Amino acid sequence: MKSKNIIIFIIGWIMPWLSLAQNYNGQKELSYVRGKVWAYKGEGIKVPLPFASVYWEGTTKGTITDAEGNFVLQSMSGTDFLVASFIGYSSDTVKVVFHGKPVELILKQKTESLPGVEVRDRAGNSYISKLTSMKVEHITAEGLKQLACCNLSESFENSLTVDVGYTDAVSGAKQIQMLGLAGVYSQLMLENVPFLRSIAAPYGLNYVPGPWMQSIQLSKGTSSVVNGFESITGQINLEYLKPEHWENKGYLNIFGNTEGRGELNFISRIPVNNNLSTMVMAHASVQQTEMDRDTDGFMDLPRTRQINFLNRWTYEYGSLGHSQLIINFLSEDRWGGSVGSYGTRNWRQQGLYASDIKNQRLQAILKSGFRFDDNGHNSVGLQLTGTIHNLDAFFGDRPYWADETEFYANLIFQLEPGHHEKHKVSTGASFQLENLSEYLPGDSLIRYSKTPGIFAEYTFTPVEKFSLMAGLRYDHNTTYGGFLTPRFHLRWQMTPSLVIRGSMGKGYRTPALLNDYLSFLSSSRQLIIQERPEPEKALNYGINITRTWEWTEKRKMDITLDFYRTVFVNQWIADADVSARKVILYNLKGPSRSNSFQSEIRIEPAKGLSVLTAFRYNDVKMLLNNELRERPFVNRYKVLLNLSQKTRFDKWQFDFTGLWNGSMRLPYTGDNPEEYRLKDRSPSYVIVHVQVMRRFKHMEIYIGSENLGNYRQTRAILAANEPFGPFFDASMIWGPIAGRMVYGGLRWTLF
Repeated sequence: MKSKNIIIFIIGWIMPWLSLAQNYNGQKELSYVRGKVWAYKGEGIKVPLPFASVYWEGTTKGTITDAEGNFVLQSMSGTDFLVASFIGYSSDTVKVVFHGKPVELILKQKTESLPGVEVRDRAGNSYISKLTSMKVEHITAEGLKQLACCNLSESFENSLTVDVGYTDAVSGAKQIQMLGLAGVYSQLMLENVPFLRSIAAPYGLNYVPGPWMQSIQLSKGTSSVVNGFESITGQINLEYLKPEHWENKGYLNIFGNTEGRGELNFISRIPVNNNLSTMVMAHASVQQTEMDRDTDGFMDLPRTRQINFLNRWTYEYGSLGHSQLIINFLSEDRWGGSVGSYGTRNWRQQGLYASDIKNQRLQAILKSGFRFDDNGHNSVGLQLTGTIHNLDAFFGDRPYWADETEFYANLIFQLEPGHHEKHKVSTGASFQLENLSEYLPGDSLIRYSKTPGIFAEYTFTPVEKFSLMAGLRYDHNTTYGGFLTPRFHLRWQMTPSLVIRGSMGKGYRTPALLNDYLSFLSSSRQLIIQERPEPEKALNYGINITRTWEWTEKRKMDITLDFYRTVFVNQWIADADVSARKVILYNLKGPSRSNSFQSEIRIEPAKGLSVLTAFRYNDVKMLLNNELRERPFVNRYKVLLNLSQKTRFDKWQFDFTGLWNGSMRLPYTGDNPEEYRLKDRSPSYVIVHVQVMRRFKHMEIYIGSENLGNYRQTRAILAANEPFGPFFDASMIWGPIAGRMVYGGLRWTLF
């Protein structure tokens, strides 16, 4: 990293400590009550109670606790009594005197348990709340444990909302898809602060260790204007562990698999005093085995080394507010290509192919908040983020580097005019500074832009069963000028068990010149850049329906149906259909749209057994060569079956995930020699994942297998025998590369 950038970054990090900003979970906490629900086990012992109901007495306004028993609930005029309840326990009620102070509720079992029998209740793997204006799918900490989940890229195997796949067969880069479109159109947030943007996108999914995450929230379509203008197809919000809500002294996670990958995670919480606490998270991973199961002379997966360190501080201002500071440093090196190329100085002279990608990233996030009144009806929050990221790489004979410095600020006022809960206004201003440089021999891009913006969002809730949220923001980019972003969300709870939601809005995104399509550098294709990228613009609208059936207190079924459509006004694309030996990058002004339909059934047919089935259909087309064609590398159909069985007392857990992946269109390769041509479509295939976990008092041991059937894509690399010839192409990836993987690990909690 450049020393000048580091100095600027440090100054930008120290100064915000003098300010106040947003709350611990990115929401505007100051008109909310925070707390924890405990289950009393007798003899002075209590444990956190997840999935408990918390609501204001005499109303239906409430929420549920997370996997650690924590909750956040909006304050409500007319009552100060908070009630917590859970099946099999007596309810507890407390009076909330100071809404800024965390509260505790303790539930006791209704009947005495037999000697030696312990009753536990854990959060479900995922759920959808009926209380929010937007449909949000919550993946809990328990859901993240169903698979290896070493990092964010491995966290979505049990959800059809997000797809994850490799972009090429050399670098190991992964990309997500939502609504059939690339993950760059989904806004990735860390506790409601923009996260892993721009040059971090190709490899950023590996930058989030699974043990660090407390939960993930997934929402489709455009999100709130408070969070910016970039969300087009959806939003992924990550919640990290927090020192103020983490009761353990330390946590150790060890992981290893048959691909030669090993990981170590350590988390420790240090309470400094009653107001100040800190948490340290450290991650180290390495993969040095050079596998070549398809015997094409190339490593199936690159050799990688990653060091990731995060330090989090939390300070409570008593009844006045709350502040947090997060500092994160990451260094990663990944070497892919021909077997034996690593450590060989003259690999090029020996006809070997190599790719070396180095990423270094430093980021700081400050969030604080301040309340204007005792009831928390009016508050102000501030979010500040500074990021320095350097990417230095080569792909065979092609060097590529990118350097980026970002600064982001968001000031939010939350108001309830006349302290009337039917009307809420969120307004404020944001500022984004981006200094991006990209270089590839023959072309380069230097972009320096400032984007100040203002926004206002009004939520009208005439009755608890109906809410309308309308937002508008105006931003002015110093390079591209000003633009408006309108967004609307509607929620109607027709019955206690039926909720209908709708959304509509615009989204914008400024693409990088090459970063979105780095996979094509792992080929001999000629890159032709016809013009400079312009801001991408799109309209997204959709509807979803959630219906619940409860035939007993403990048995229920949820059915969710949704449909979303995305229409682009301008889109930065890489056209690989003109020829197999070139790819053209340009701004597509013609038709480009996505239709996505998804249905899900979540059911609990028996005690300890949860079943999730889902079906998705994507119809994604764009204008290519004057013809409206199916977008390549998008599964038209996909089916998911997930089974999770817990034994009595939660000692054992068995998880099964089956995925049927429909075919996808592949780019044109007809002008290649016969042996290097691909069919027009990939075959459909089935992937199966299994895992067994054993829980002890302070430890969890797990073993499992991903891709149990050992399915692998045939000919992942075209012309692998001539990596510097005209037909070499490692970017035509439509399926698994490495095949079956067996893994195991342990999680050890230090109390």
